[in-house]
Amino acid sequence: MTTSGNERAVAGRPKVMLVQTQAENAGAQEIARLLGLGLEARGYEVHQLFFYRRTDGFDDTPNTHFCCCHRPGTPLAFGKFLVTLWREIRKVKPDVVMTFQHYGNFFGVPAAHLAGVPHVIANQNSAPEMMNRLLRAADRLMGSIGLYHANVVNSTDTEREFAGHPAAYRRRLVHVDHGFQNKAASLTKTEARSLFGLPQDVPLAGTVARLNPMKNLEVPIRALGLMPGVHLALAGQGPDRDRLEAIVAETSVGDRVHFVGELPSVKVGEFLAALDVFAFPSLAETFGLAGARRRRPACRSSPTACPC
Repeated sequence: MTTSGNERAVAGRPKVMLVQTQAENAGAQEIARLLGLGLEARGYEVHQLFFYRRTDGFDDTPNTHFCCCHRPGTPLAFGKFLVTLWREIRKVKPDVVMTFQHYGNFFGVPAAHLAGVPHVIANQNSAPEMMNRLLRAADRLMGSIGLYHANVVNSTDTEREFAGHPAAYRRRLVHVDHGFQNKAASLTKTEARSLFGLPQDVPLAGTVARLNPMKNLEVPIRALGLMPGVHLALAGQGPDRDRLEAIVAETSVGDRVHFVGELPSVKVGEFLAALDVFAFPSLAETFGLAGARRRRPACRSSPTACPC
């Protein structure tokens, strides 16, 4: 277990712990970051707990805890992770635990109850397509028997996904639309492209996304073959990068695809200022935070159909 260097605690303040899978700069983590700031402003002591550290995106965030430095890869490491998860929650003694994403709910909710947390809130911010049958069955059970004291959905479409669930599950559903931070930048398009080493004087599409298959990023890459002269900038990191780079090589558009890497949250607006078109090809989202964040007058959006 490791903890960020800016640990702080104030006696007498109610404690909230936000629990999710990996520490990185992605959509669910951005929601947790903004929620933490809002709760801090209202007088709560907020802790972020991640199962493992994927990038340095939360290294400087106060009261941040990591159960593991890396994703557990062996049965022994996984067992140690489960014990550390319980110990970290037990050590902080939060009044409320909020869990995010399907694995955050699956592991975090039972651990919170075992640690004696009086209030446990689950968040349904994973698209159903990302959950296997076991996870769906476990979610249905935990929500129905009361392990979720509240169960937050972030869109009307997500709420409809649970229409066939037992009444005991649906009673605990709470619809809270995602908020998002205005990331509009004052940079000109020329300045923004220079900042990220992107080409000037060309049509430029782009997106901000974790690089995984559900984000469907091969579609805009392959589309470049039909749009001579158009360039594509991809901001993000993830396990699908090698496959995407292979597609770039296969389609011979390598000089027009730019992998920018993971961006700090404060840099997202500057990246968006560089774009002419924001591409949003994701196969499934519960809310589509990236599509909401891209809104600015000079940047058009090109989404695909998705349940959000």
